[in-house]
Amino acid sequence: MATKVTRYIVSGLATGAADGTSLTDAWPTFTAANAGLDLAYPSGLIVADVQVDILFSNPNSIDDSTAQVTLDSISDVTRYPSFIHSGANDYVLVPSSVNNHWLIAGTANAGVPYFELHGGGKLNMTRGFTASSGNTRGIFRPQRASALIDGVKARGLNGNTGSGFIRAIEQKNYSNTVKVSNCVFADFEDAGWAALRGNCDSYNNVYINSPEGIKEDETGVLTSRNDIFQSCTVDISAGGADVNYRLSDNAVVWGANDVLSTTLTFVDAANLDYHLAAGDTAAQGVGVGPSVDADVPATDAEGTARSGATTDIGAYILAATASTASRNVTNVAAGAVQTFQVMEAGVNKTAGEGLGGSDLVLIENNHQVTVPSAVSGVTLTIDPDTLDYTVTKAQLPAGSSITFDAFYYSPSTEKSSKIAVTITAPQIPTGSGKPILKPVTSPILSTLLN
Repeated sequence: MATKVTRYIVSGLATGAADGTSLTDAWPTFTAANAGLDLAYPSGLIVADVQVDILFSNPNSIDDSTAQVTLDSISDVTRYPSFIHSGANDYVLVPSSVNNHWLIAGTANAGVPYFELHGGGKLNMTRGFTASSGNTRGIFRPQRASALIDGVKARGLNGNTGSGFIRAIEQKNYSNTVKVSNCVFADFEDAGWAALRGNCDSYNNVYINSPEGIKEDETGVLTSRNDIFQSCTVDISAGGADVNYRLSDNAVVWGANDVLSTTLTFVDAANLDYHLAAGDTAAQGVGVGPSVDADVPATDAEGTARSGATTDIGAYILAATASTASRNVTNVAAGAVQTFQVMEAGVNKTAGEGLGGSDLVLIENNHQVTVPSAVSGVTLTIDPDTLDYTVTKAQLPAGSSITFDAFYYSPSTEKSSKIAVTITAPQIPTGSGKPILKPVTSPILSTLLN
């Protein structure tokens, strides 16, 4: 098994040894990283028997105006360079000159050349172009390498007026396999992806405002699943493409499960934010999920988990909106404590897991729900044995309510969501002598997990 090596890019870093060995000694650009790889492994990664993870970050919001990156280290599918976004800020990678034909290119060498690029939905690649005659210009050119490209946002600026055929990706002339997932390709003069040769797998991408979303008109073998096409004159130009679960504002049918003649709004398309807007429910839950098609990426562009037989179409899972769950409790007499159950399913009592922190934490089936300890004068406490909430107040008048946010955290996805929980005290029937406690249900987890 190949040795795993971790190296670092910190955009614009002007201090340190610039050898990539740590965050303080990181390479300052993708170009420097590529040169550093060639220096460290002159005979290639196969001979060195290493797989290199290169974590790139941009803590100071400095654009990487890199020169063209040519990935020519000798590699294969087990010993290759993998560029992985790290940190909170977008990493903006732009060419130092519009005269560069390609920003990132893979080239042939010995072995089976291969690389991966994981943008985490935060790698922003925009570029302008100049007129050229017969020279294609674009972002990626994996013509001599196989690759996995995931979580990238790319836009073409200042459209070429010549015959440059501007594309985000050009895959041509060589037999290779490229999988592109969770990406956004917007405003390219010719096509988002020229999938012309080799195996071309497009999963959960967004193709926006190009004459052709995907150009597949030569000998390429195209598979498209869960892709969005908007404002493309032709979504896909191909004869033998395998296309299904596509959402398009066009009416041409490709697959039996296509969603057609549908326009999405997105959150902020002008700034390459192609998250589904709250009203974009047409894309929600109508794609094929990873339990049916193993090639569907297990996470979206930002790492939110995809699971089950269906998923959202596009690069991003539609964020769950806060919803309201009603909790009915009895009138609370002065100085009394009313206990009511909020969780339904079996409690996870795995050794080492428990309650803690300044807030109240419930653990159920390896998922955590956190609630504040006090809300608007109402003190919420918890029984660590039964995991029941209690409310303490001098009087909670009939018909009155308190509302608080419960936060859900999934350790498996490292993502958080929230739901608004409302507790309402019901009326006490005259002469009953006993309060009414309506059956308590717990849609919190089911709501957040769906």
